[in-house]
Amino acid sequence: MKPDAFEFNKNNGISNDNDWLKNTPLIEYGMITKVYDENLVAVQVVVQDSAAPRNYNVRLLHLSSQLKEESVRPMVDDLVLLLFLRAHKDDMFLDPAERRANSSDGDATIYAKNPNNYNMFSGVGIQLATIKGRSSVTTVYDEDSNGPSVNERTVARVTKIFNKAMSMIFDVPSADGSADDEAISMLFGKRSPFTQEHHAAVERKYGYAKALDGTITEIDAPVTETYSNKAPITENILGEVDVHIGTDSHNASTTAPVNIDLNDKSPVDVKSKSGLSLSFDKAVLVKYGDKYTIEVTGDMEIKGTGKVKIKGSEIVLNDGVGYVTEFTALKTALTTAFTTVNTLLGTKMDMAGAPGTVVLSMDTAKVTKVRT
Repeated sequence: MKPDAFEFNKNNGISNDNDWLKNTPLIEYGMITKVYDENLVAVQVVVQDSAAPRNYNVRLLHLSSQLKEESVRPMVDDLVLLLFLRAHKDDMFLDPAERRANSSDGDATIYAKNPNNYNMFSGVGIQLATIKGRSSVTTVYDEDSNGPSVNERTVARVTKIFNKAMSMIFDVPSADGSADDEAISMLFGKRSPFTQEHHAAVERKYGYAKALDGTITEIDAPVTETYSNKAPITENILGEVDVHIGTDSHNASTTAPVNIDLNDKSPVDVKSKSGLSLSFDKAVLVKYGDKYTIEVTGDMEIKGTGKVKIKGSEIVLNDGVGYVTEFTALKTALTTAFTTVNTLLGTKMDMAGAPGTVVLSMDTAKVTKVRT
């Protein structure tokens, strides 16, 4: 049967090319139906044109380079953009260094005369979808009247491991010395206990600004720490403690007064199983509004290179009971007084008989109470 004009128009070159393009996978959009591992998944095309659904096993492509890798673990129903490559070999996804090591001539290029191309076996997938706001981790880059902003929200556990140095710099002064005044805040909720562990030396500095050229200057940066009545503080220090106040890194003295204010409901209890040494280079003033008691179970000694003065409306030694050791000055004064009395007695001749004498022995005399 001789074909007519209708048959010629039905199977011309253009129609054949359109049928080839229609039936050849190039770019598709699908959803994951099965996850083999983080790099290999089964994908079903979302828009089907036949009763038999089209499914592909494809490699997933991630942001991966020699410097950085980012991956999102694929899950069923994730949407994927499918790309079918002109030339496809499974070894093309290996690291080039691995291919060089397995190559006889050290070349990372793959030579294949008949590679898979534009067919169901040459597809790769990229996880891409429109924003839905339902992900466990979201990062939103935006801009408003205050400038650009980055908002991150996650309900996932976050782990970050830094094997090298890490630096975080906020509020870096600009070239003209100005800087932003935006506050930096960190909030840990009631169900978010916070733990810090340091396995190396730790250094904290406040009130120092480091310019872009590395110059460090002192700036006004007051530090305030506030703890509520329900936030008790416990410190367990097992090593040596050194506290230097008013001495800079060059051992120069600076003005640094220390004020500690305790109210009438803040008792202070200091216990030491070792000795306690206090050294003051200048005068010390201690004031007490109520009774002050020093209780020593052993011997107590007070020494002074100058005068030692004790003033009070009444001074009671040993609580008025027992004896206290006599003082040399007291002994000398009393000896002089009794010598004078004896001299007067010796000159009083208007009485009958020999004059009497008064004897003072400080070796046996005791003083039970001294009042001023």
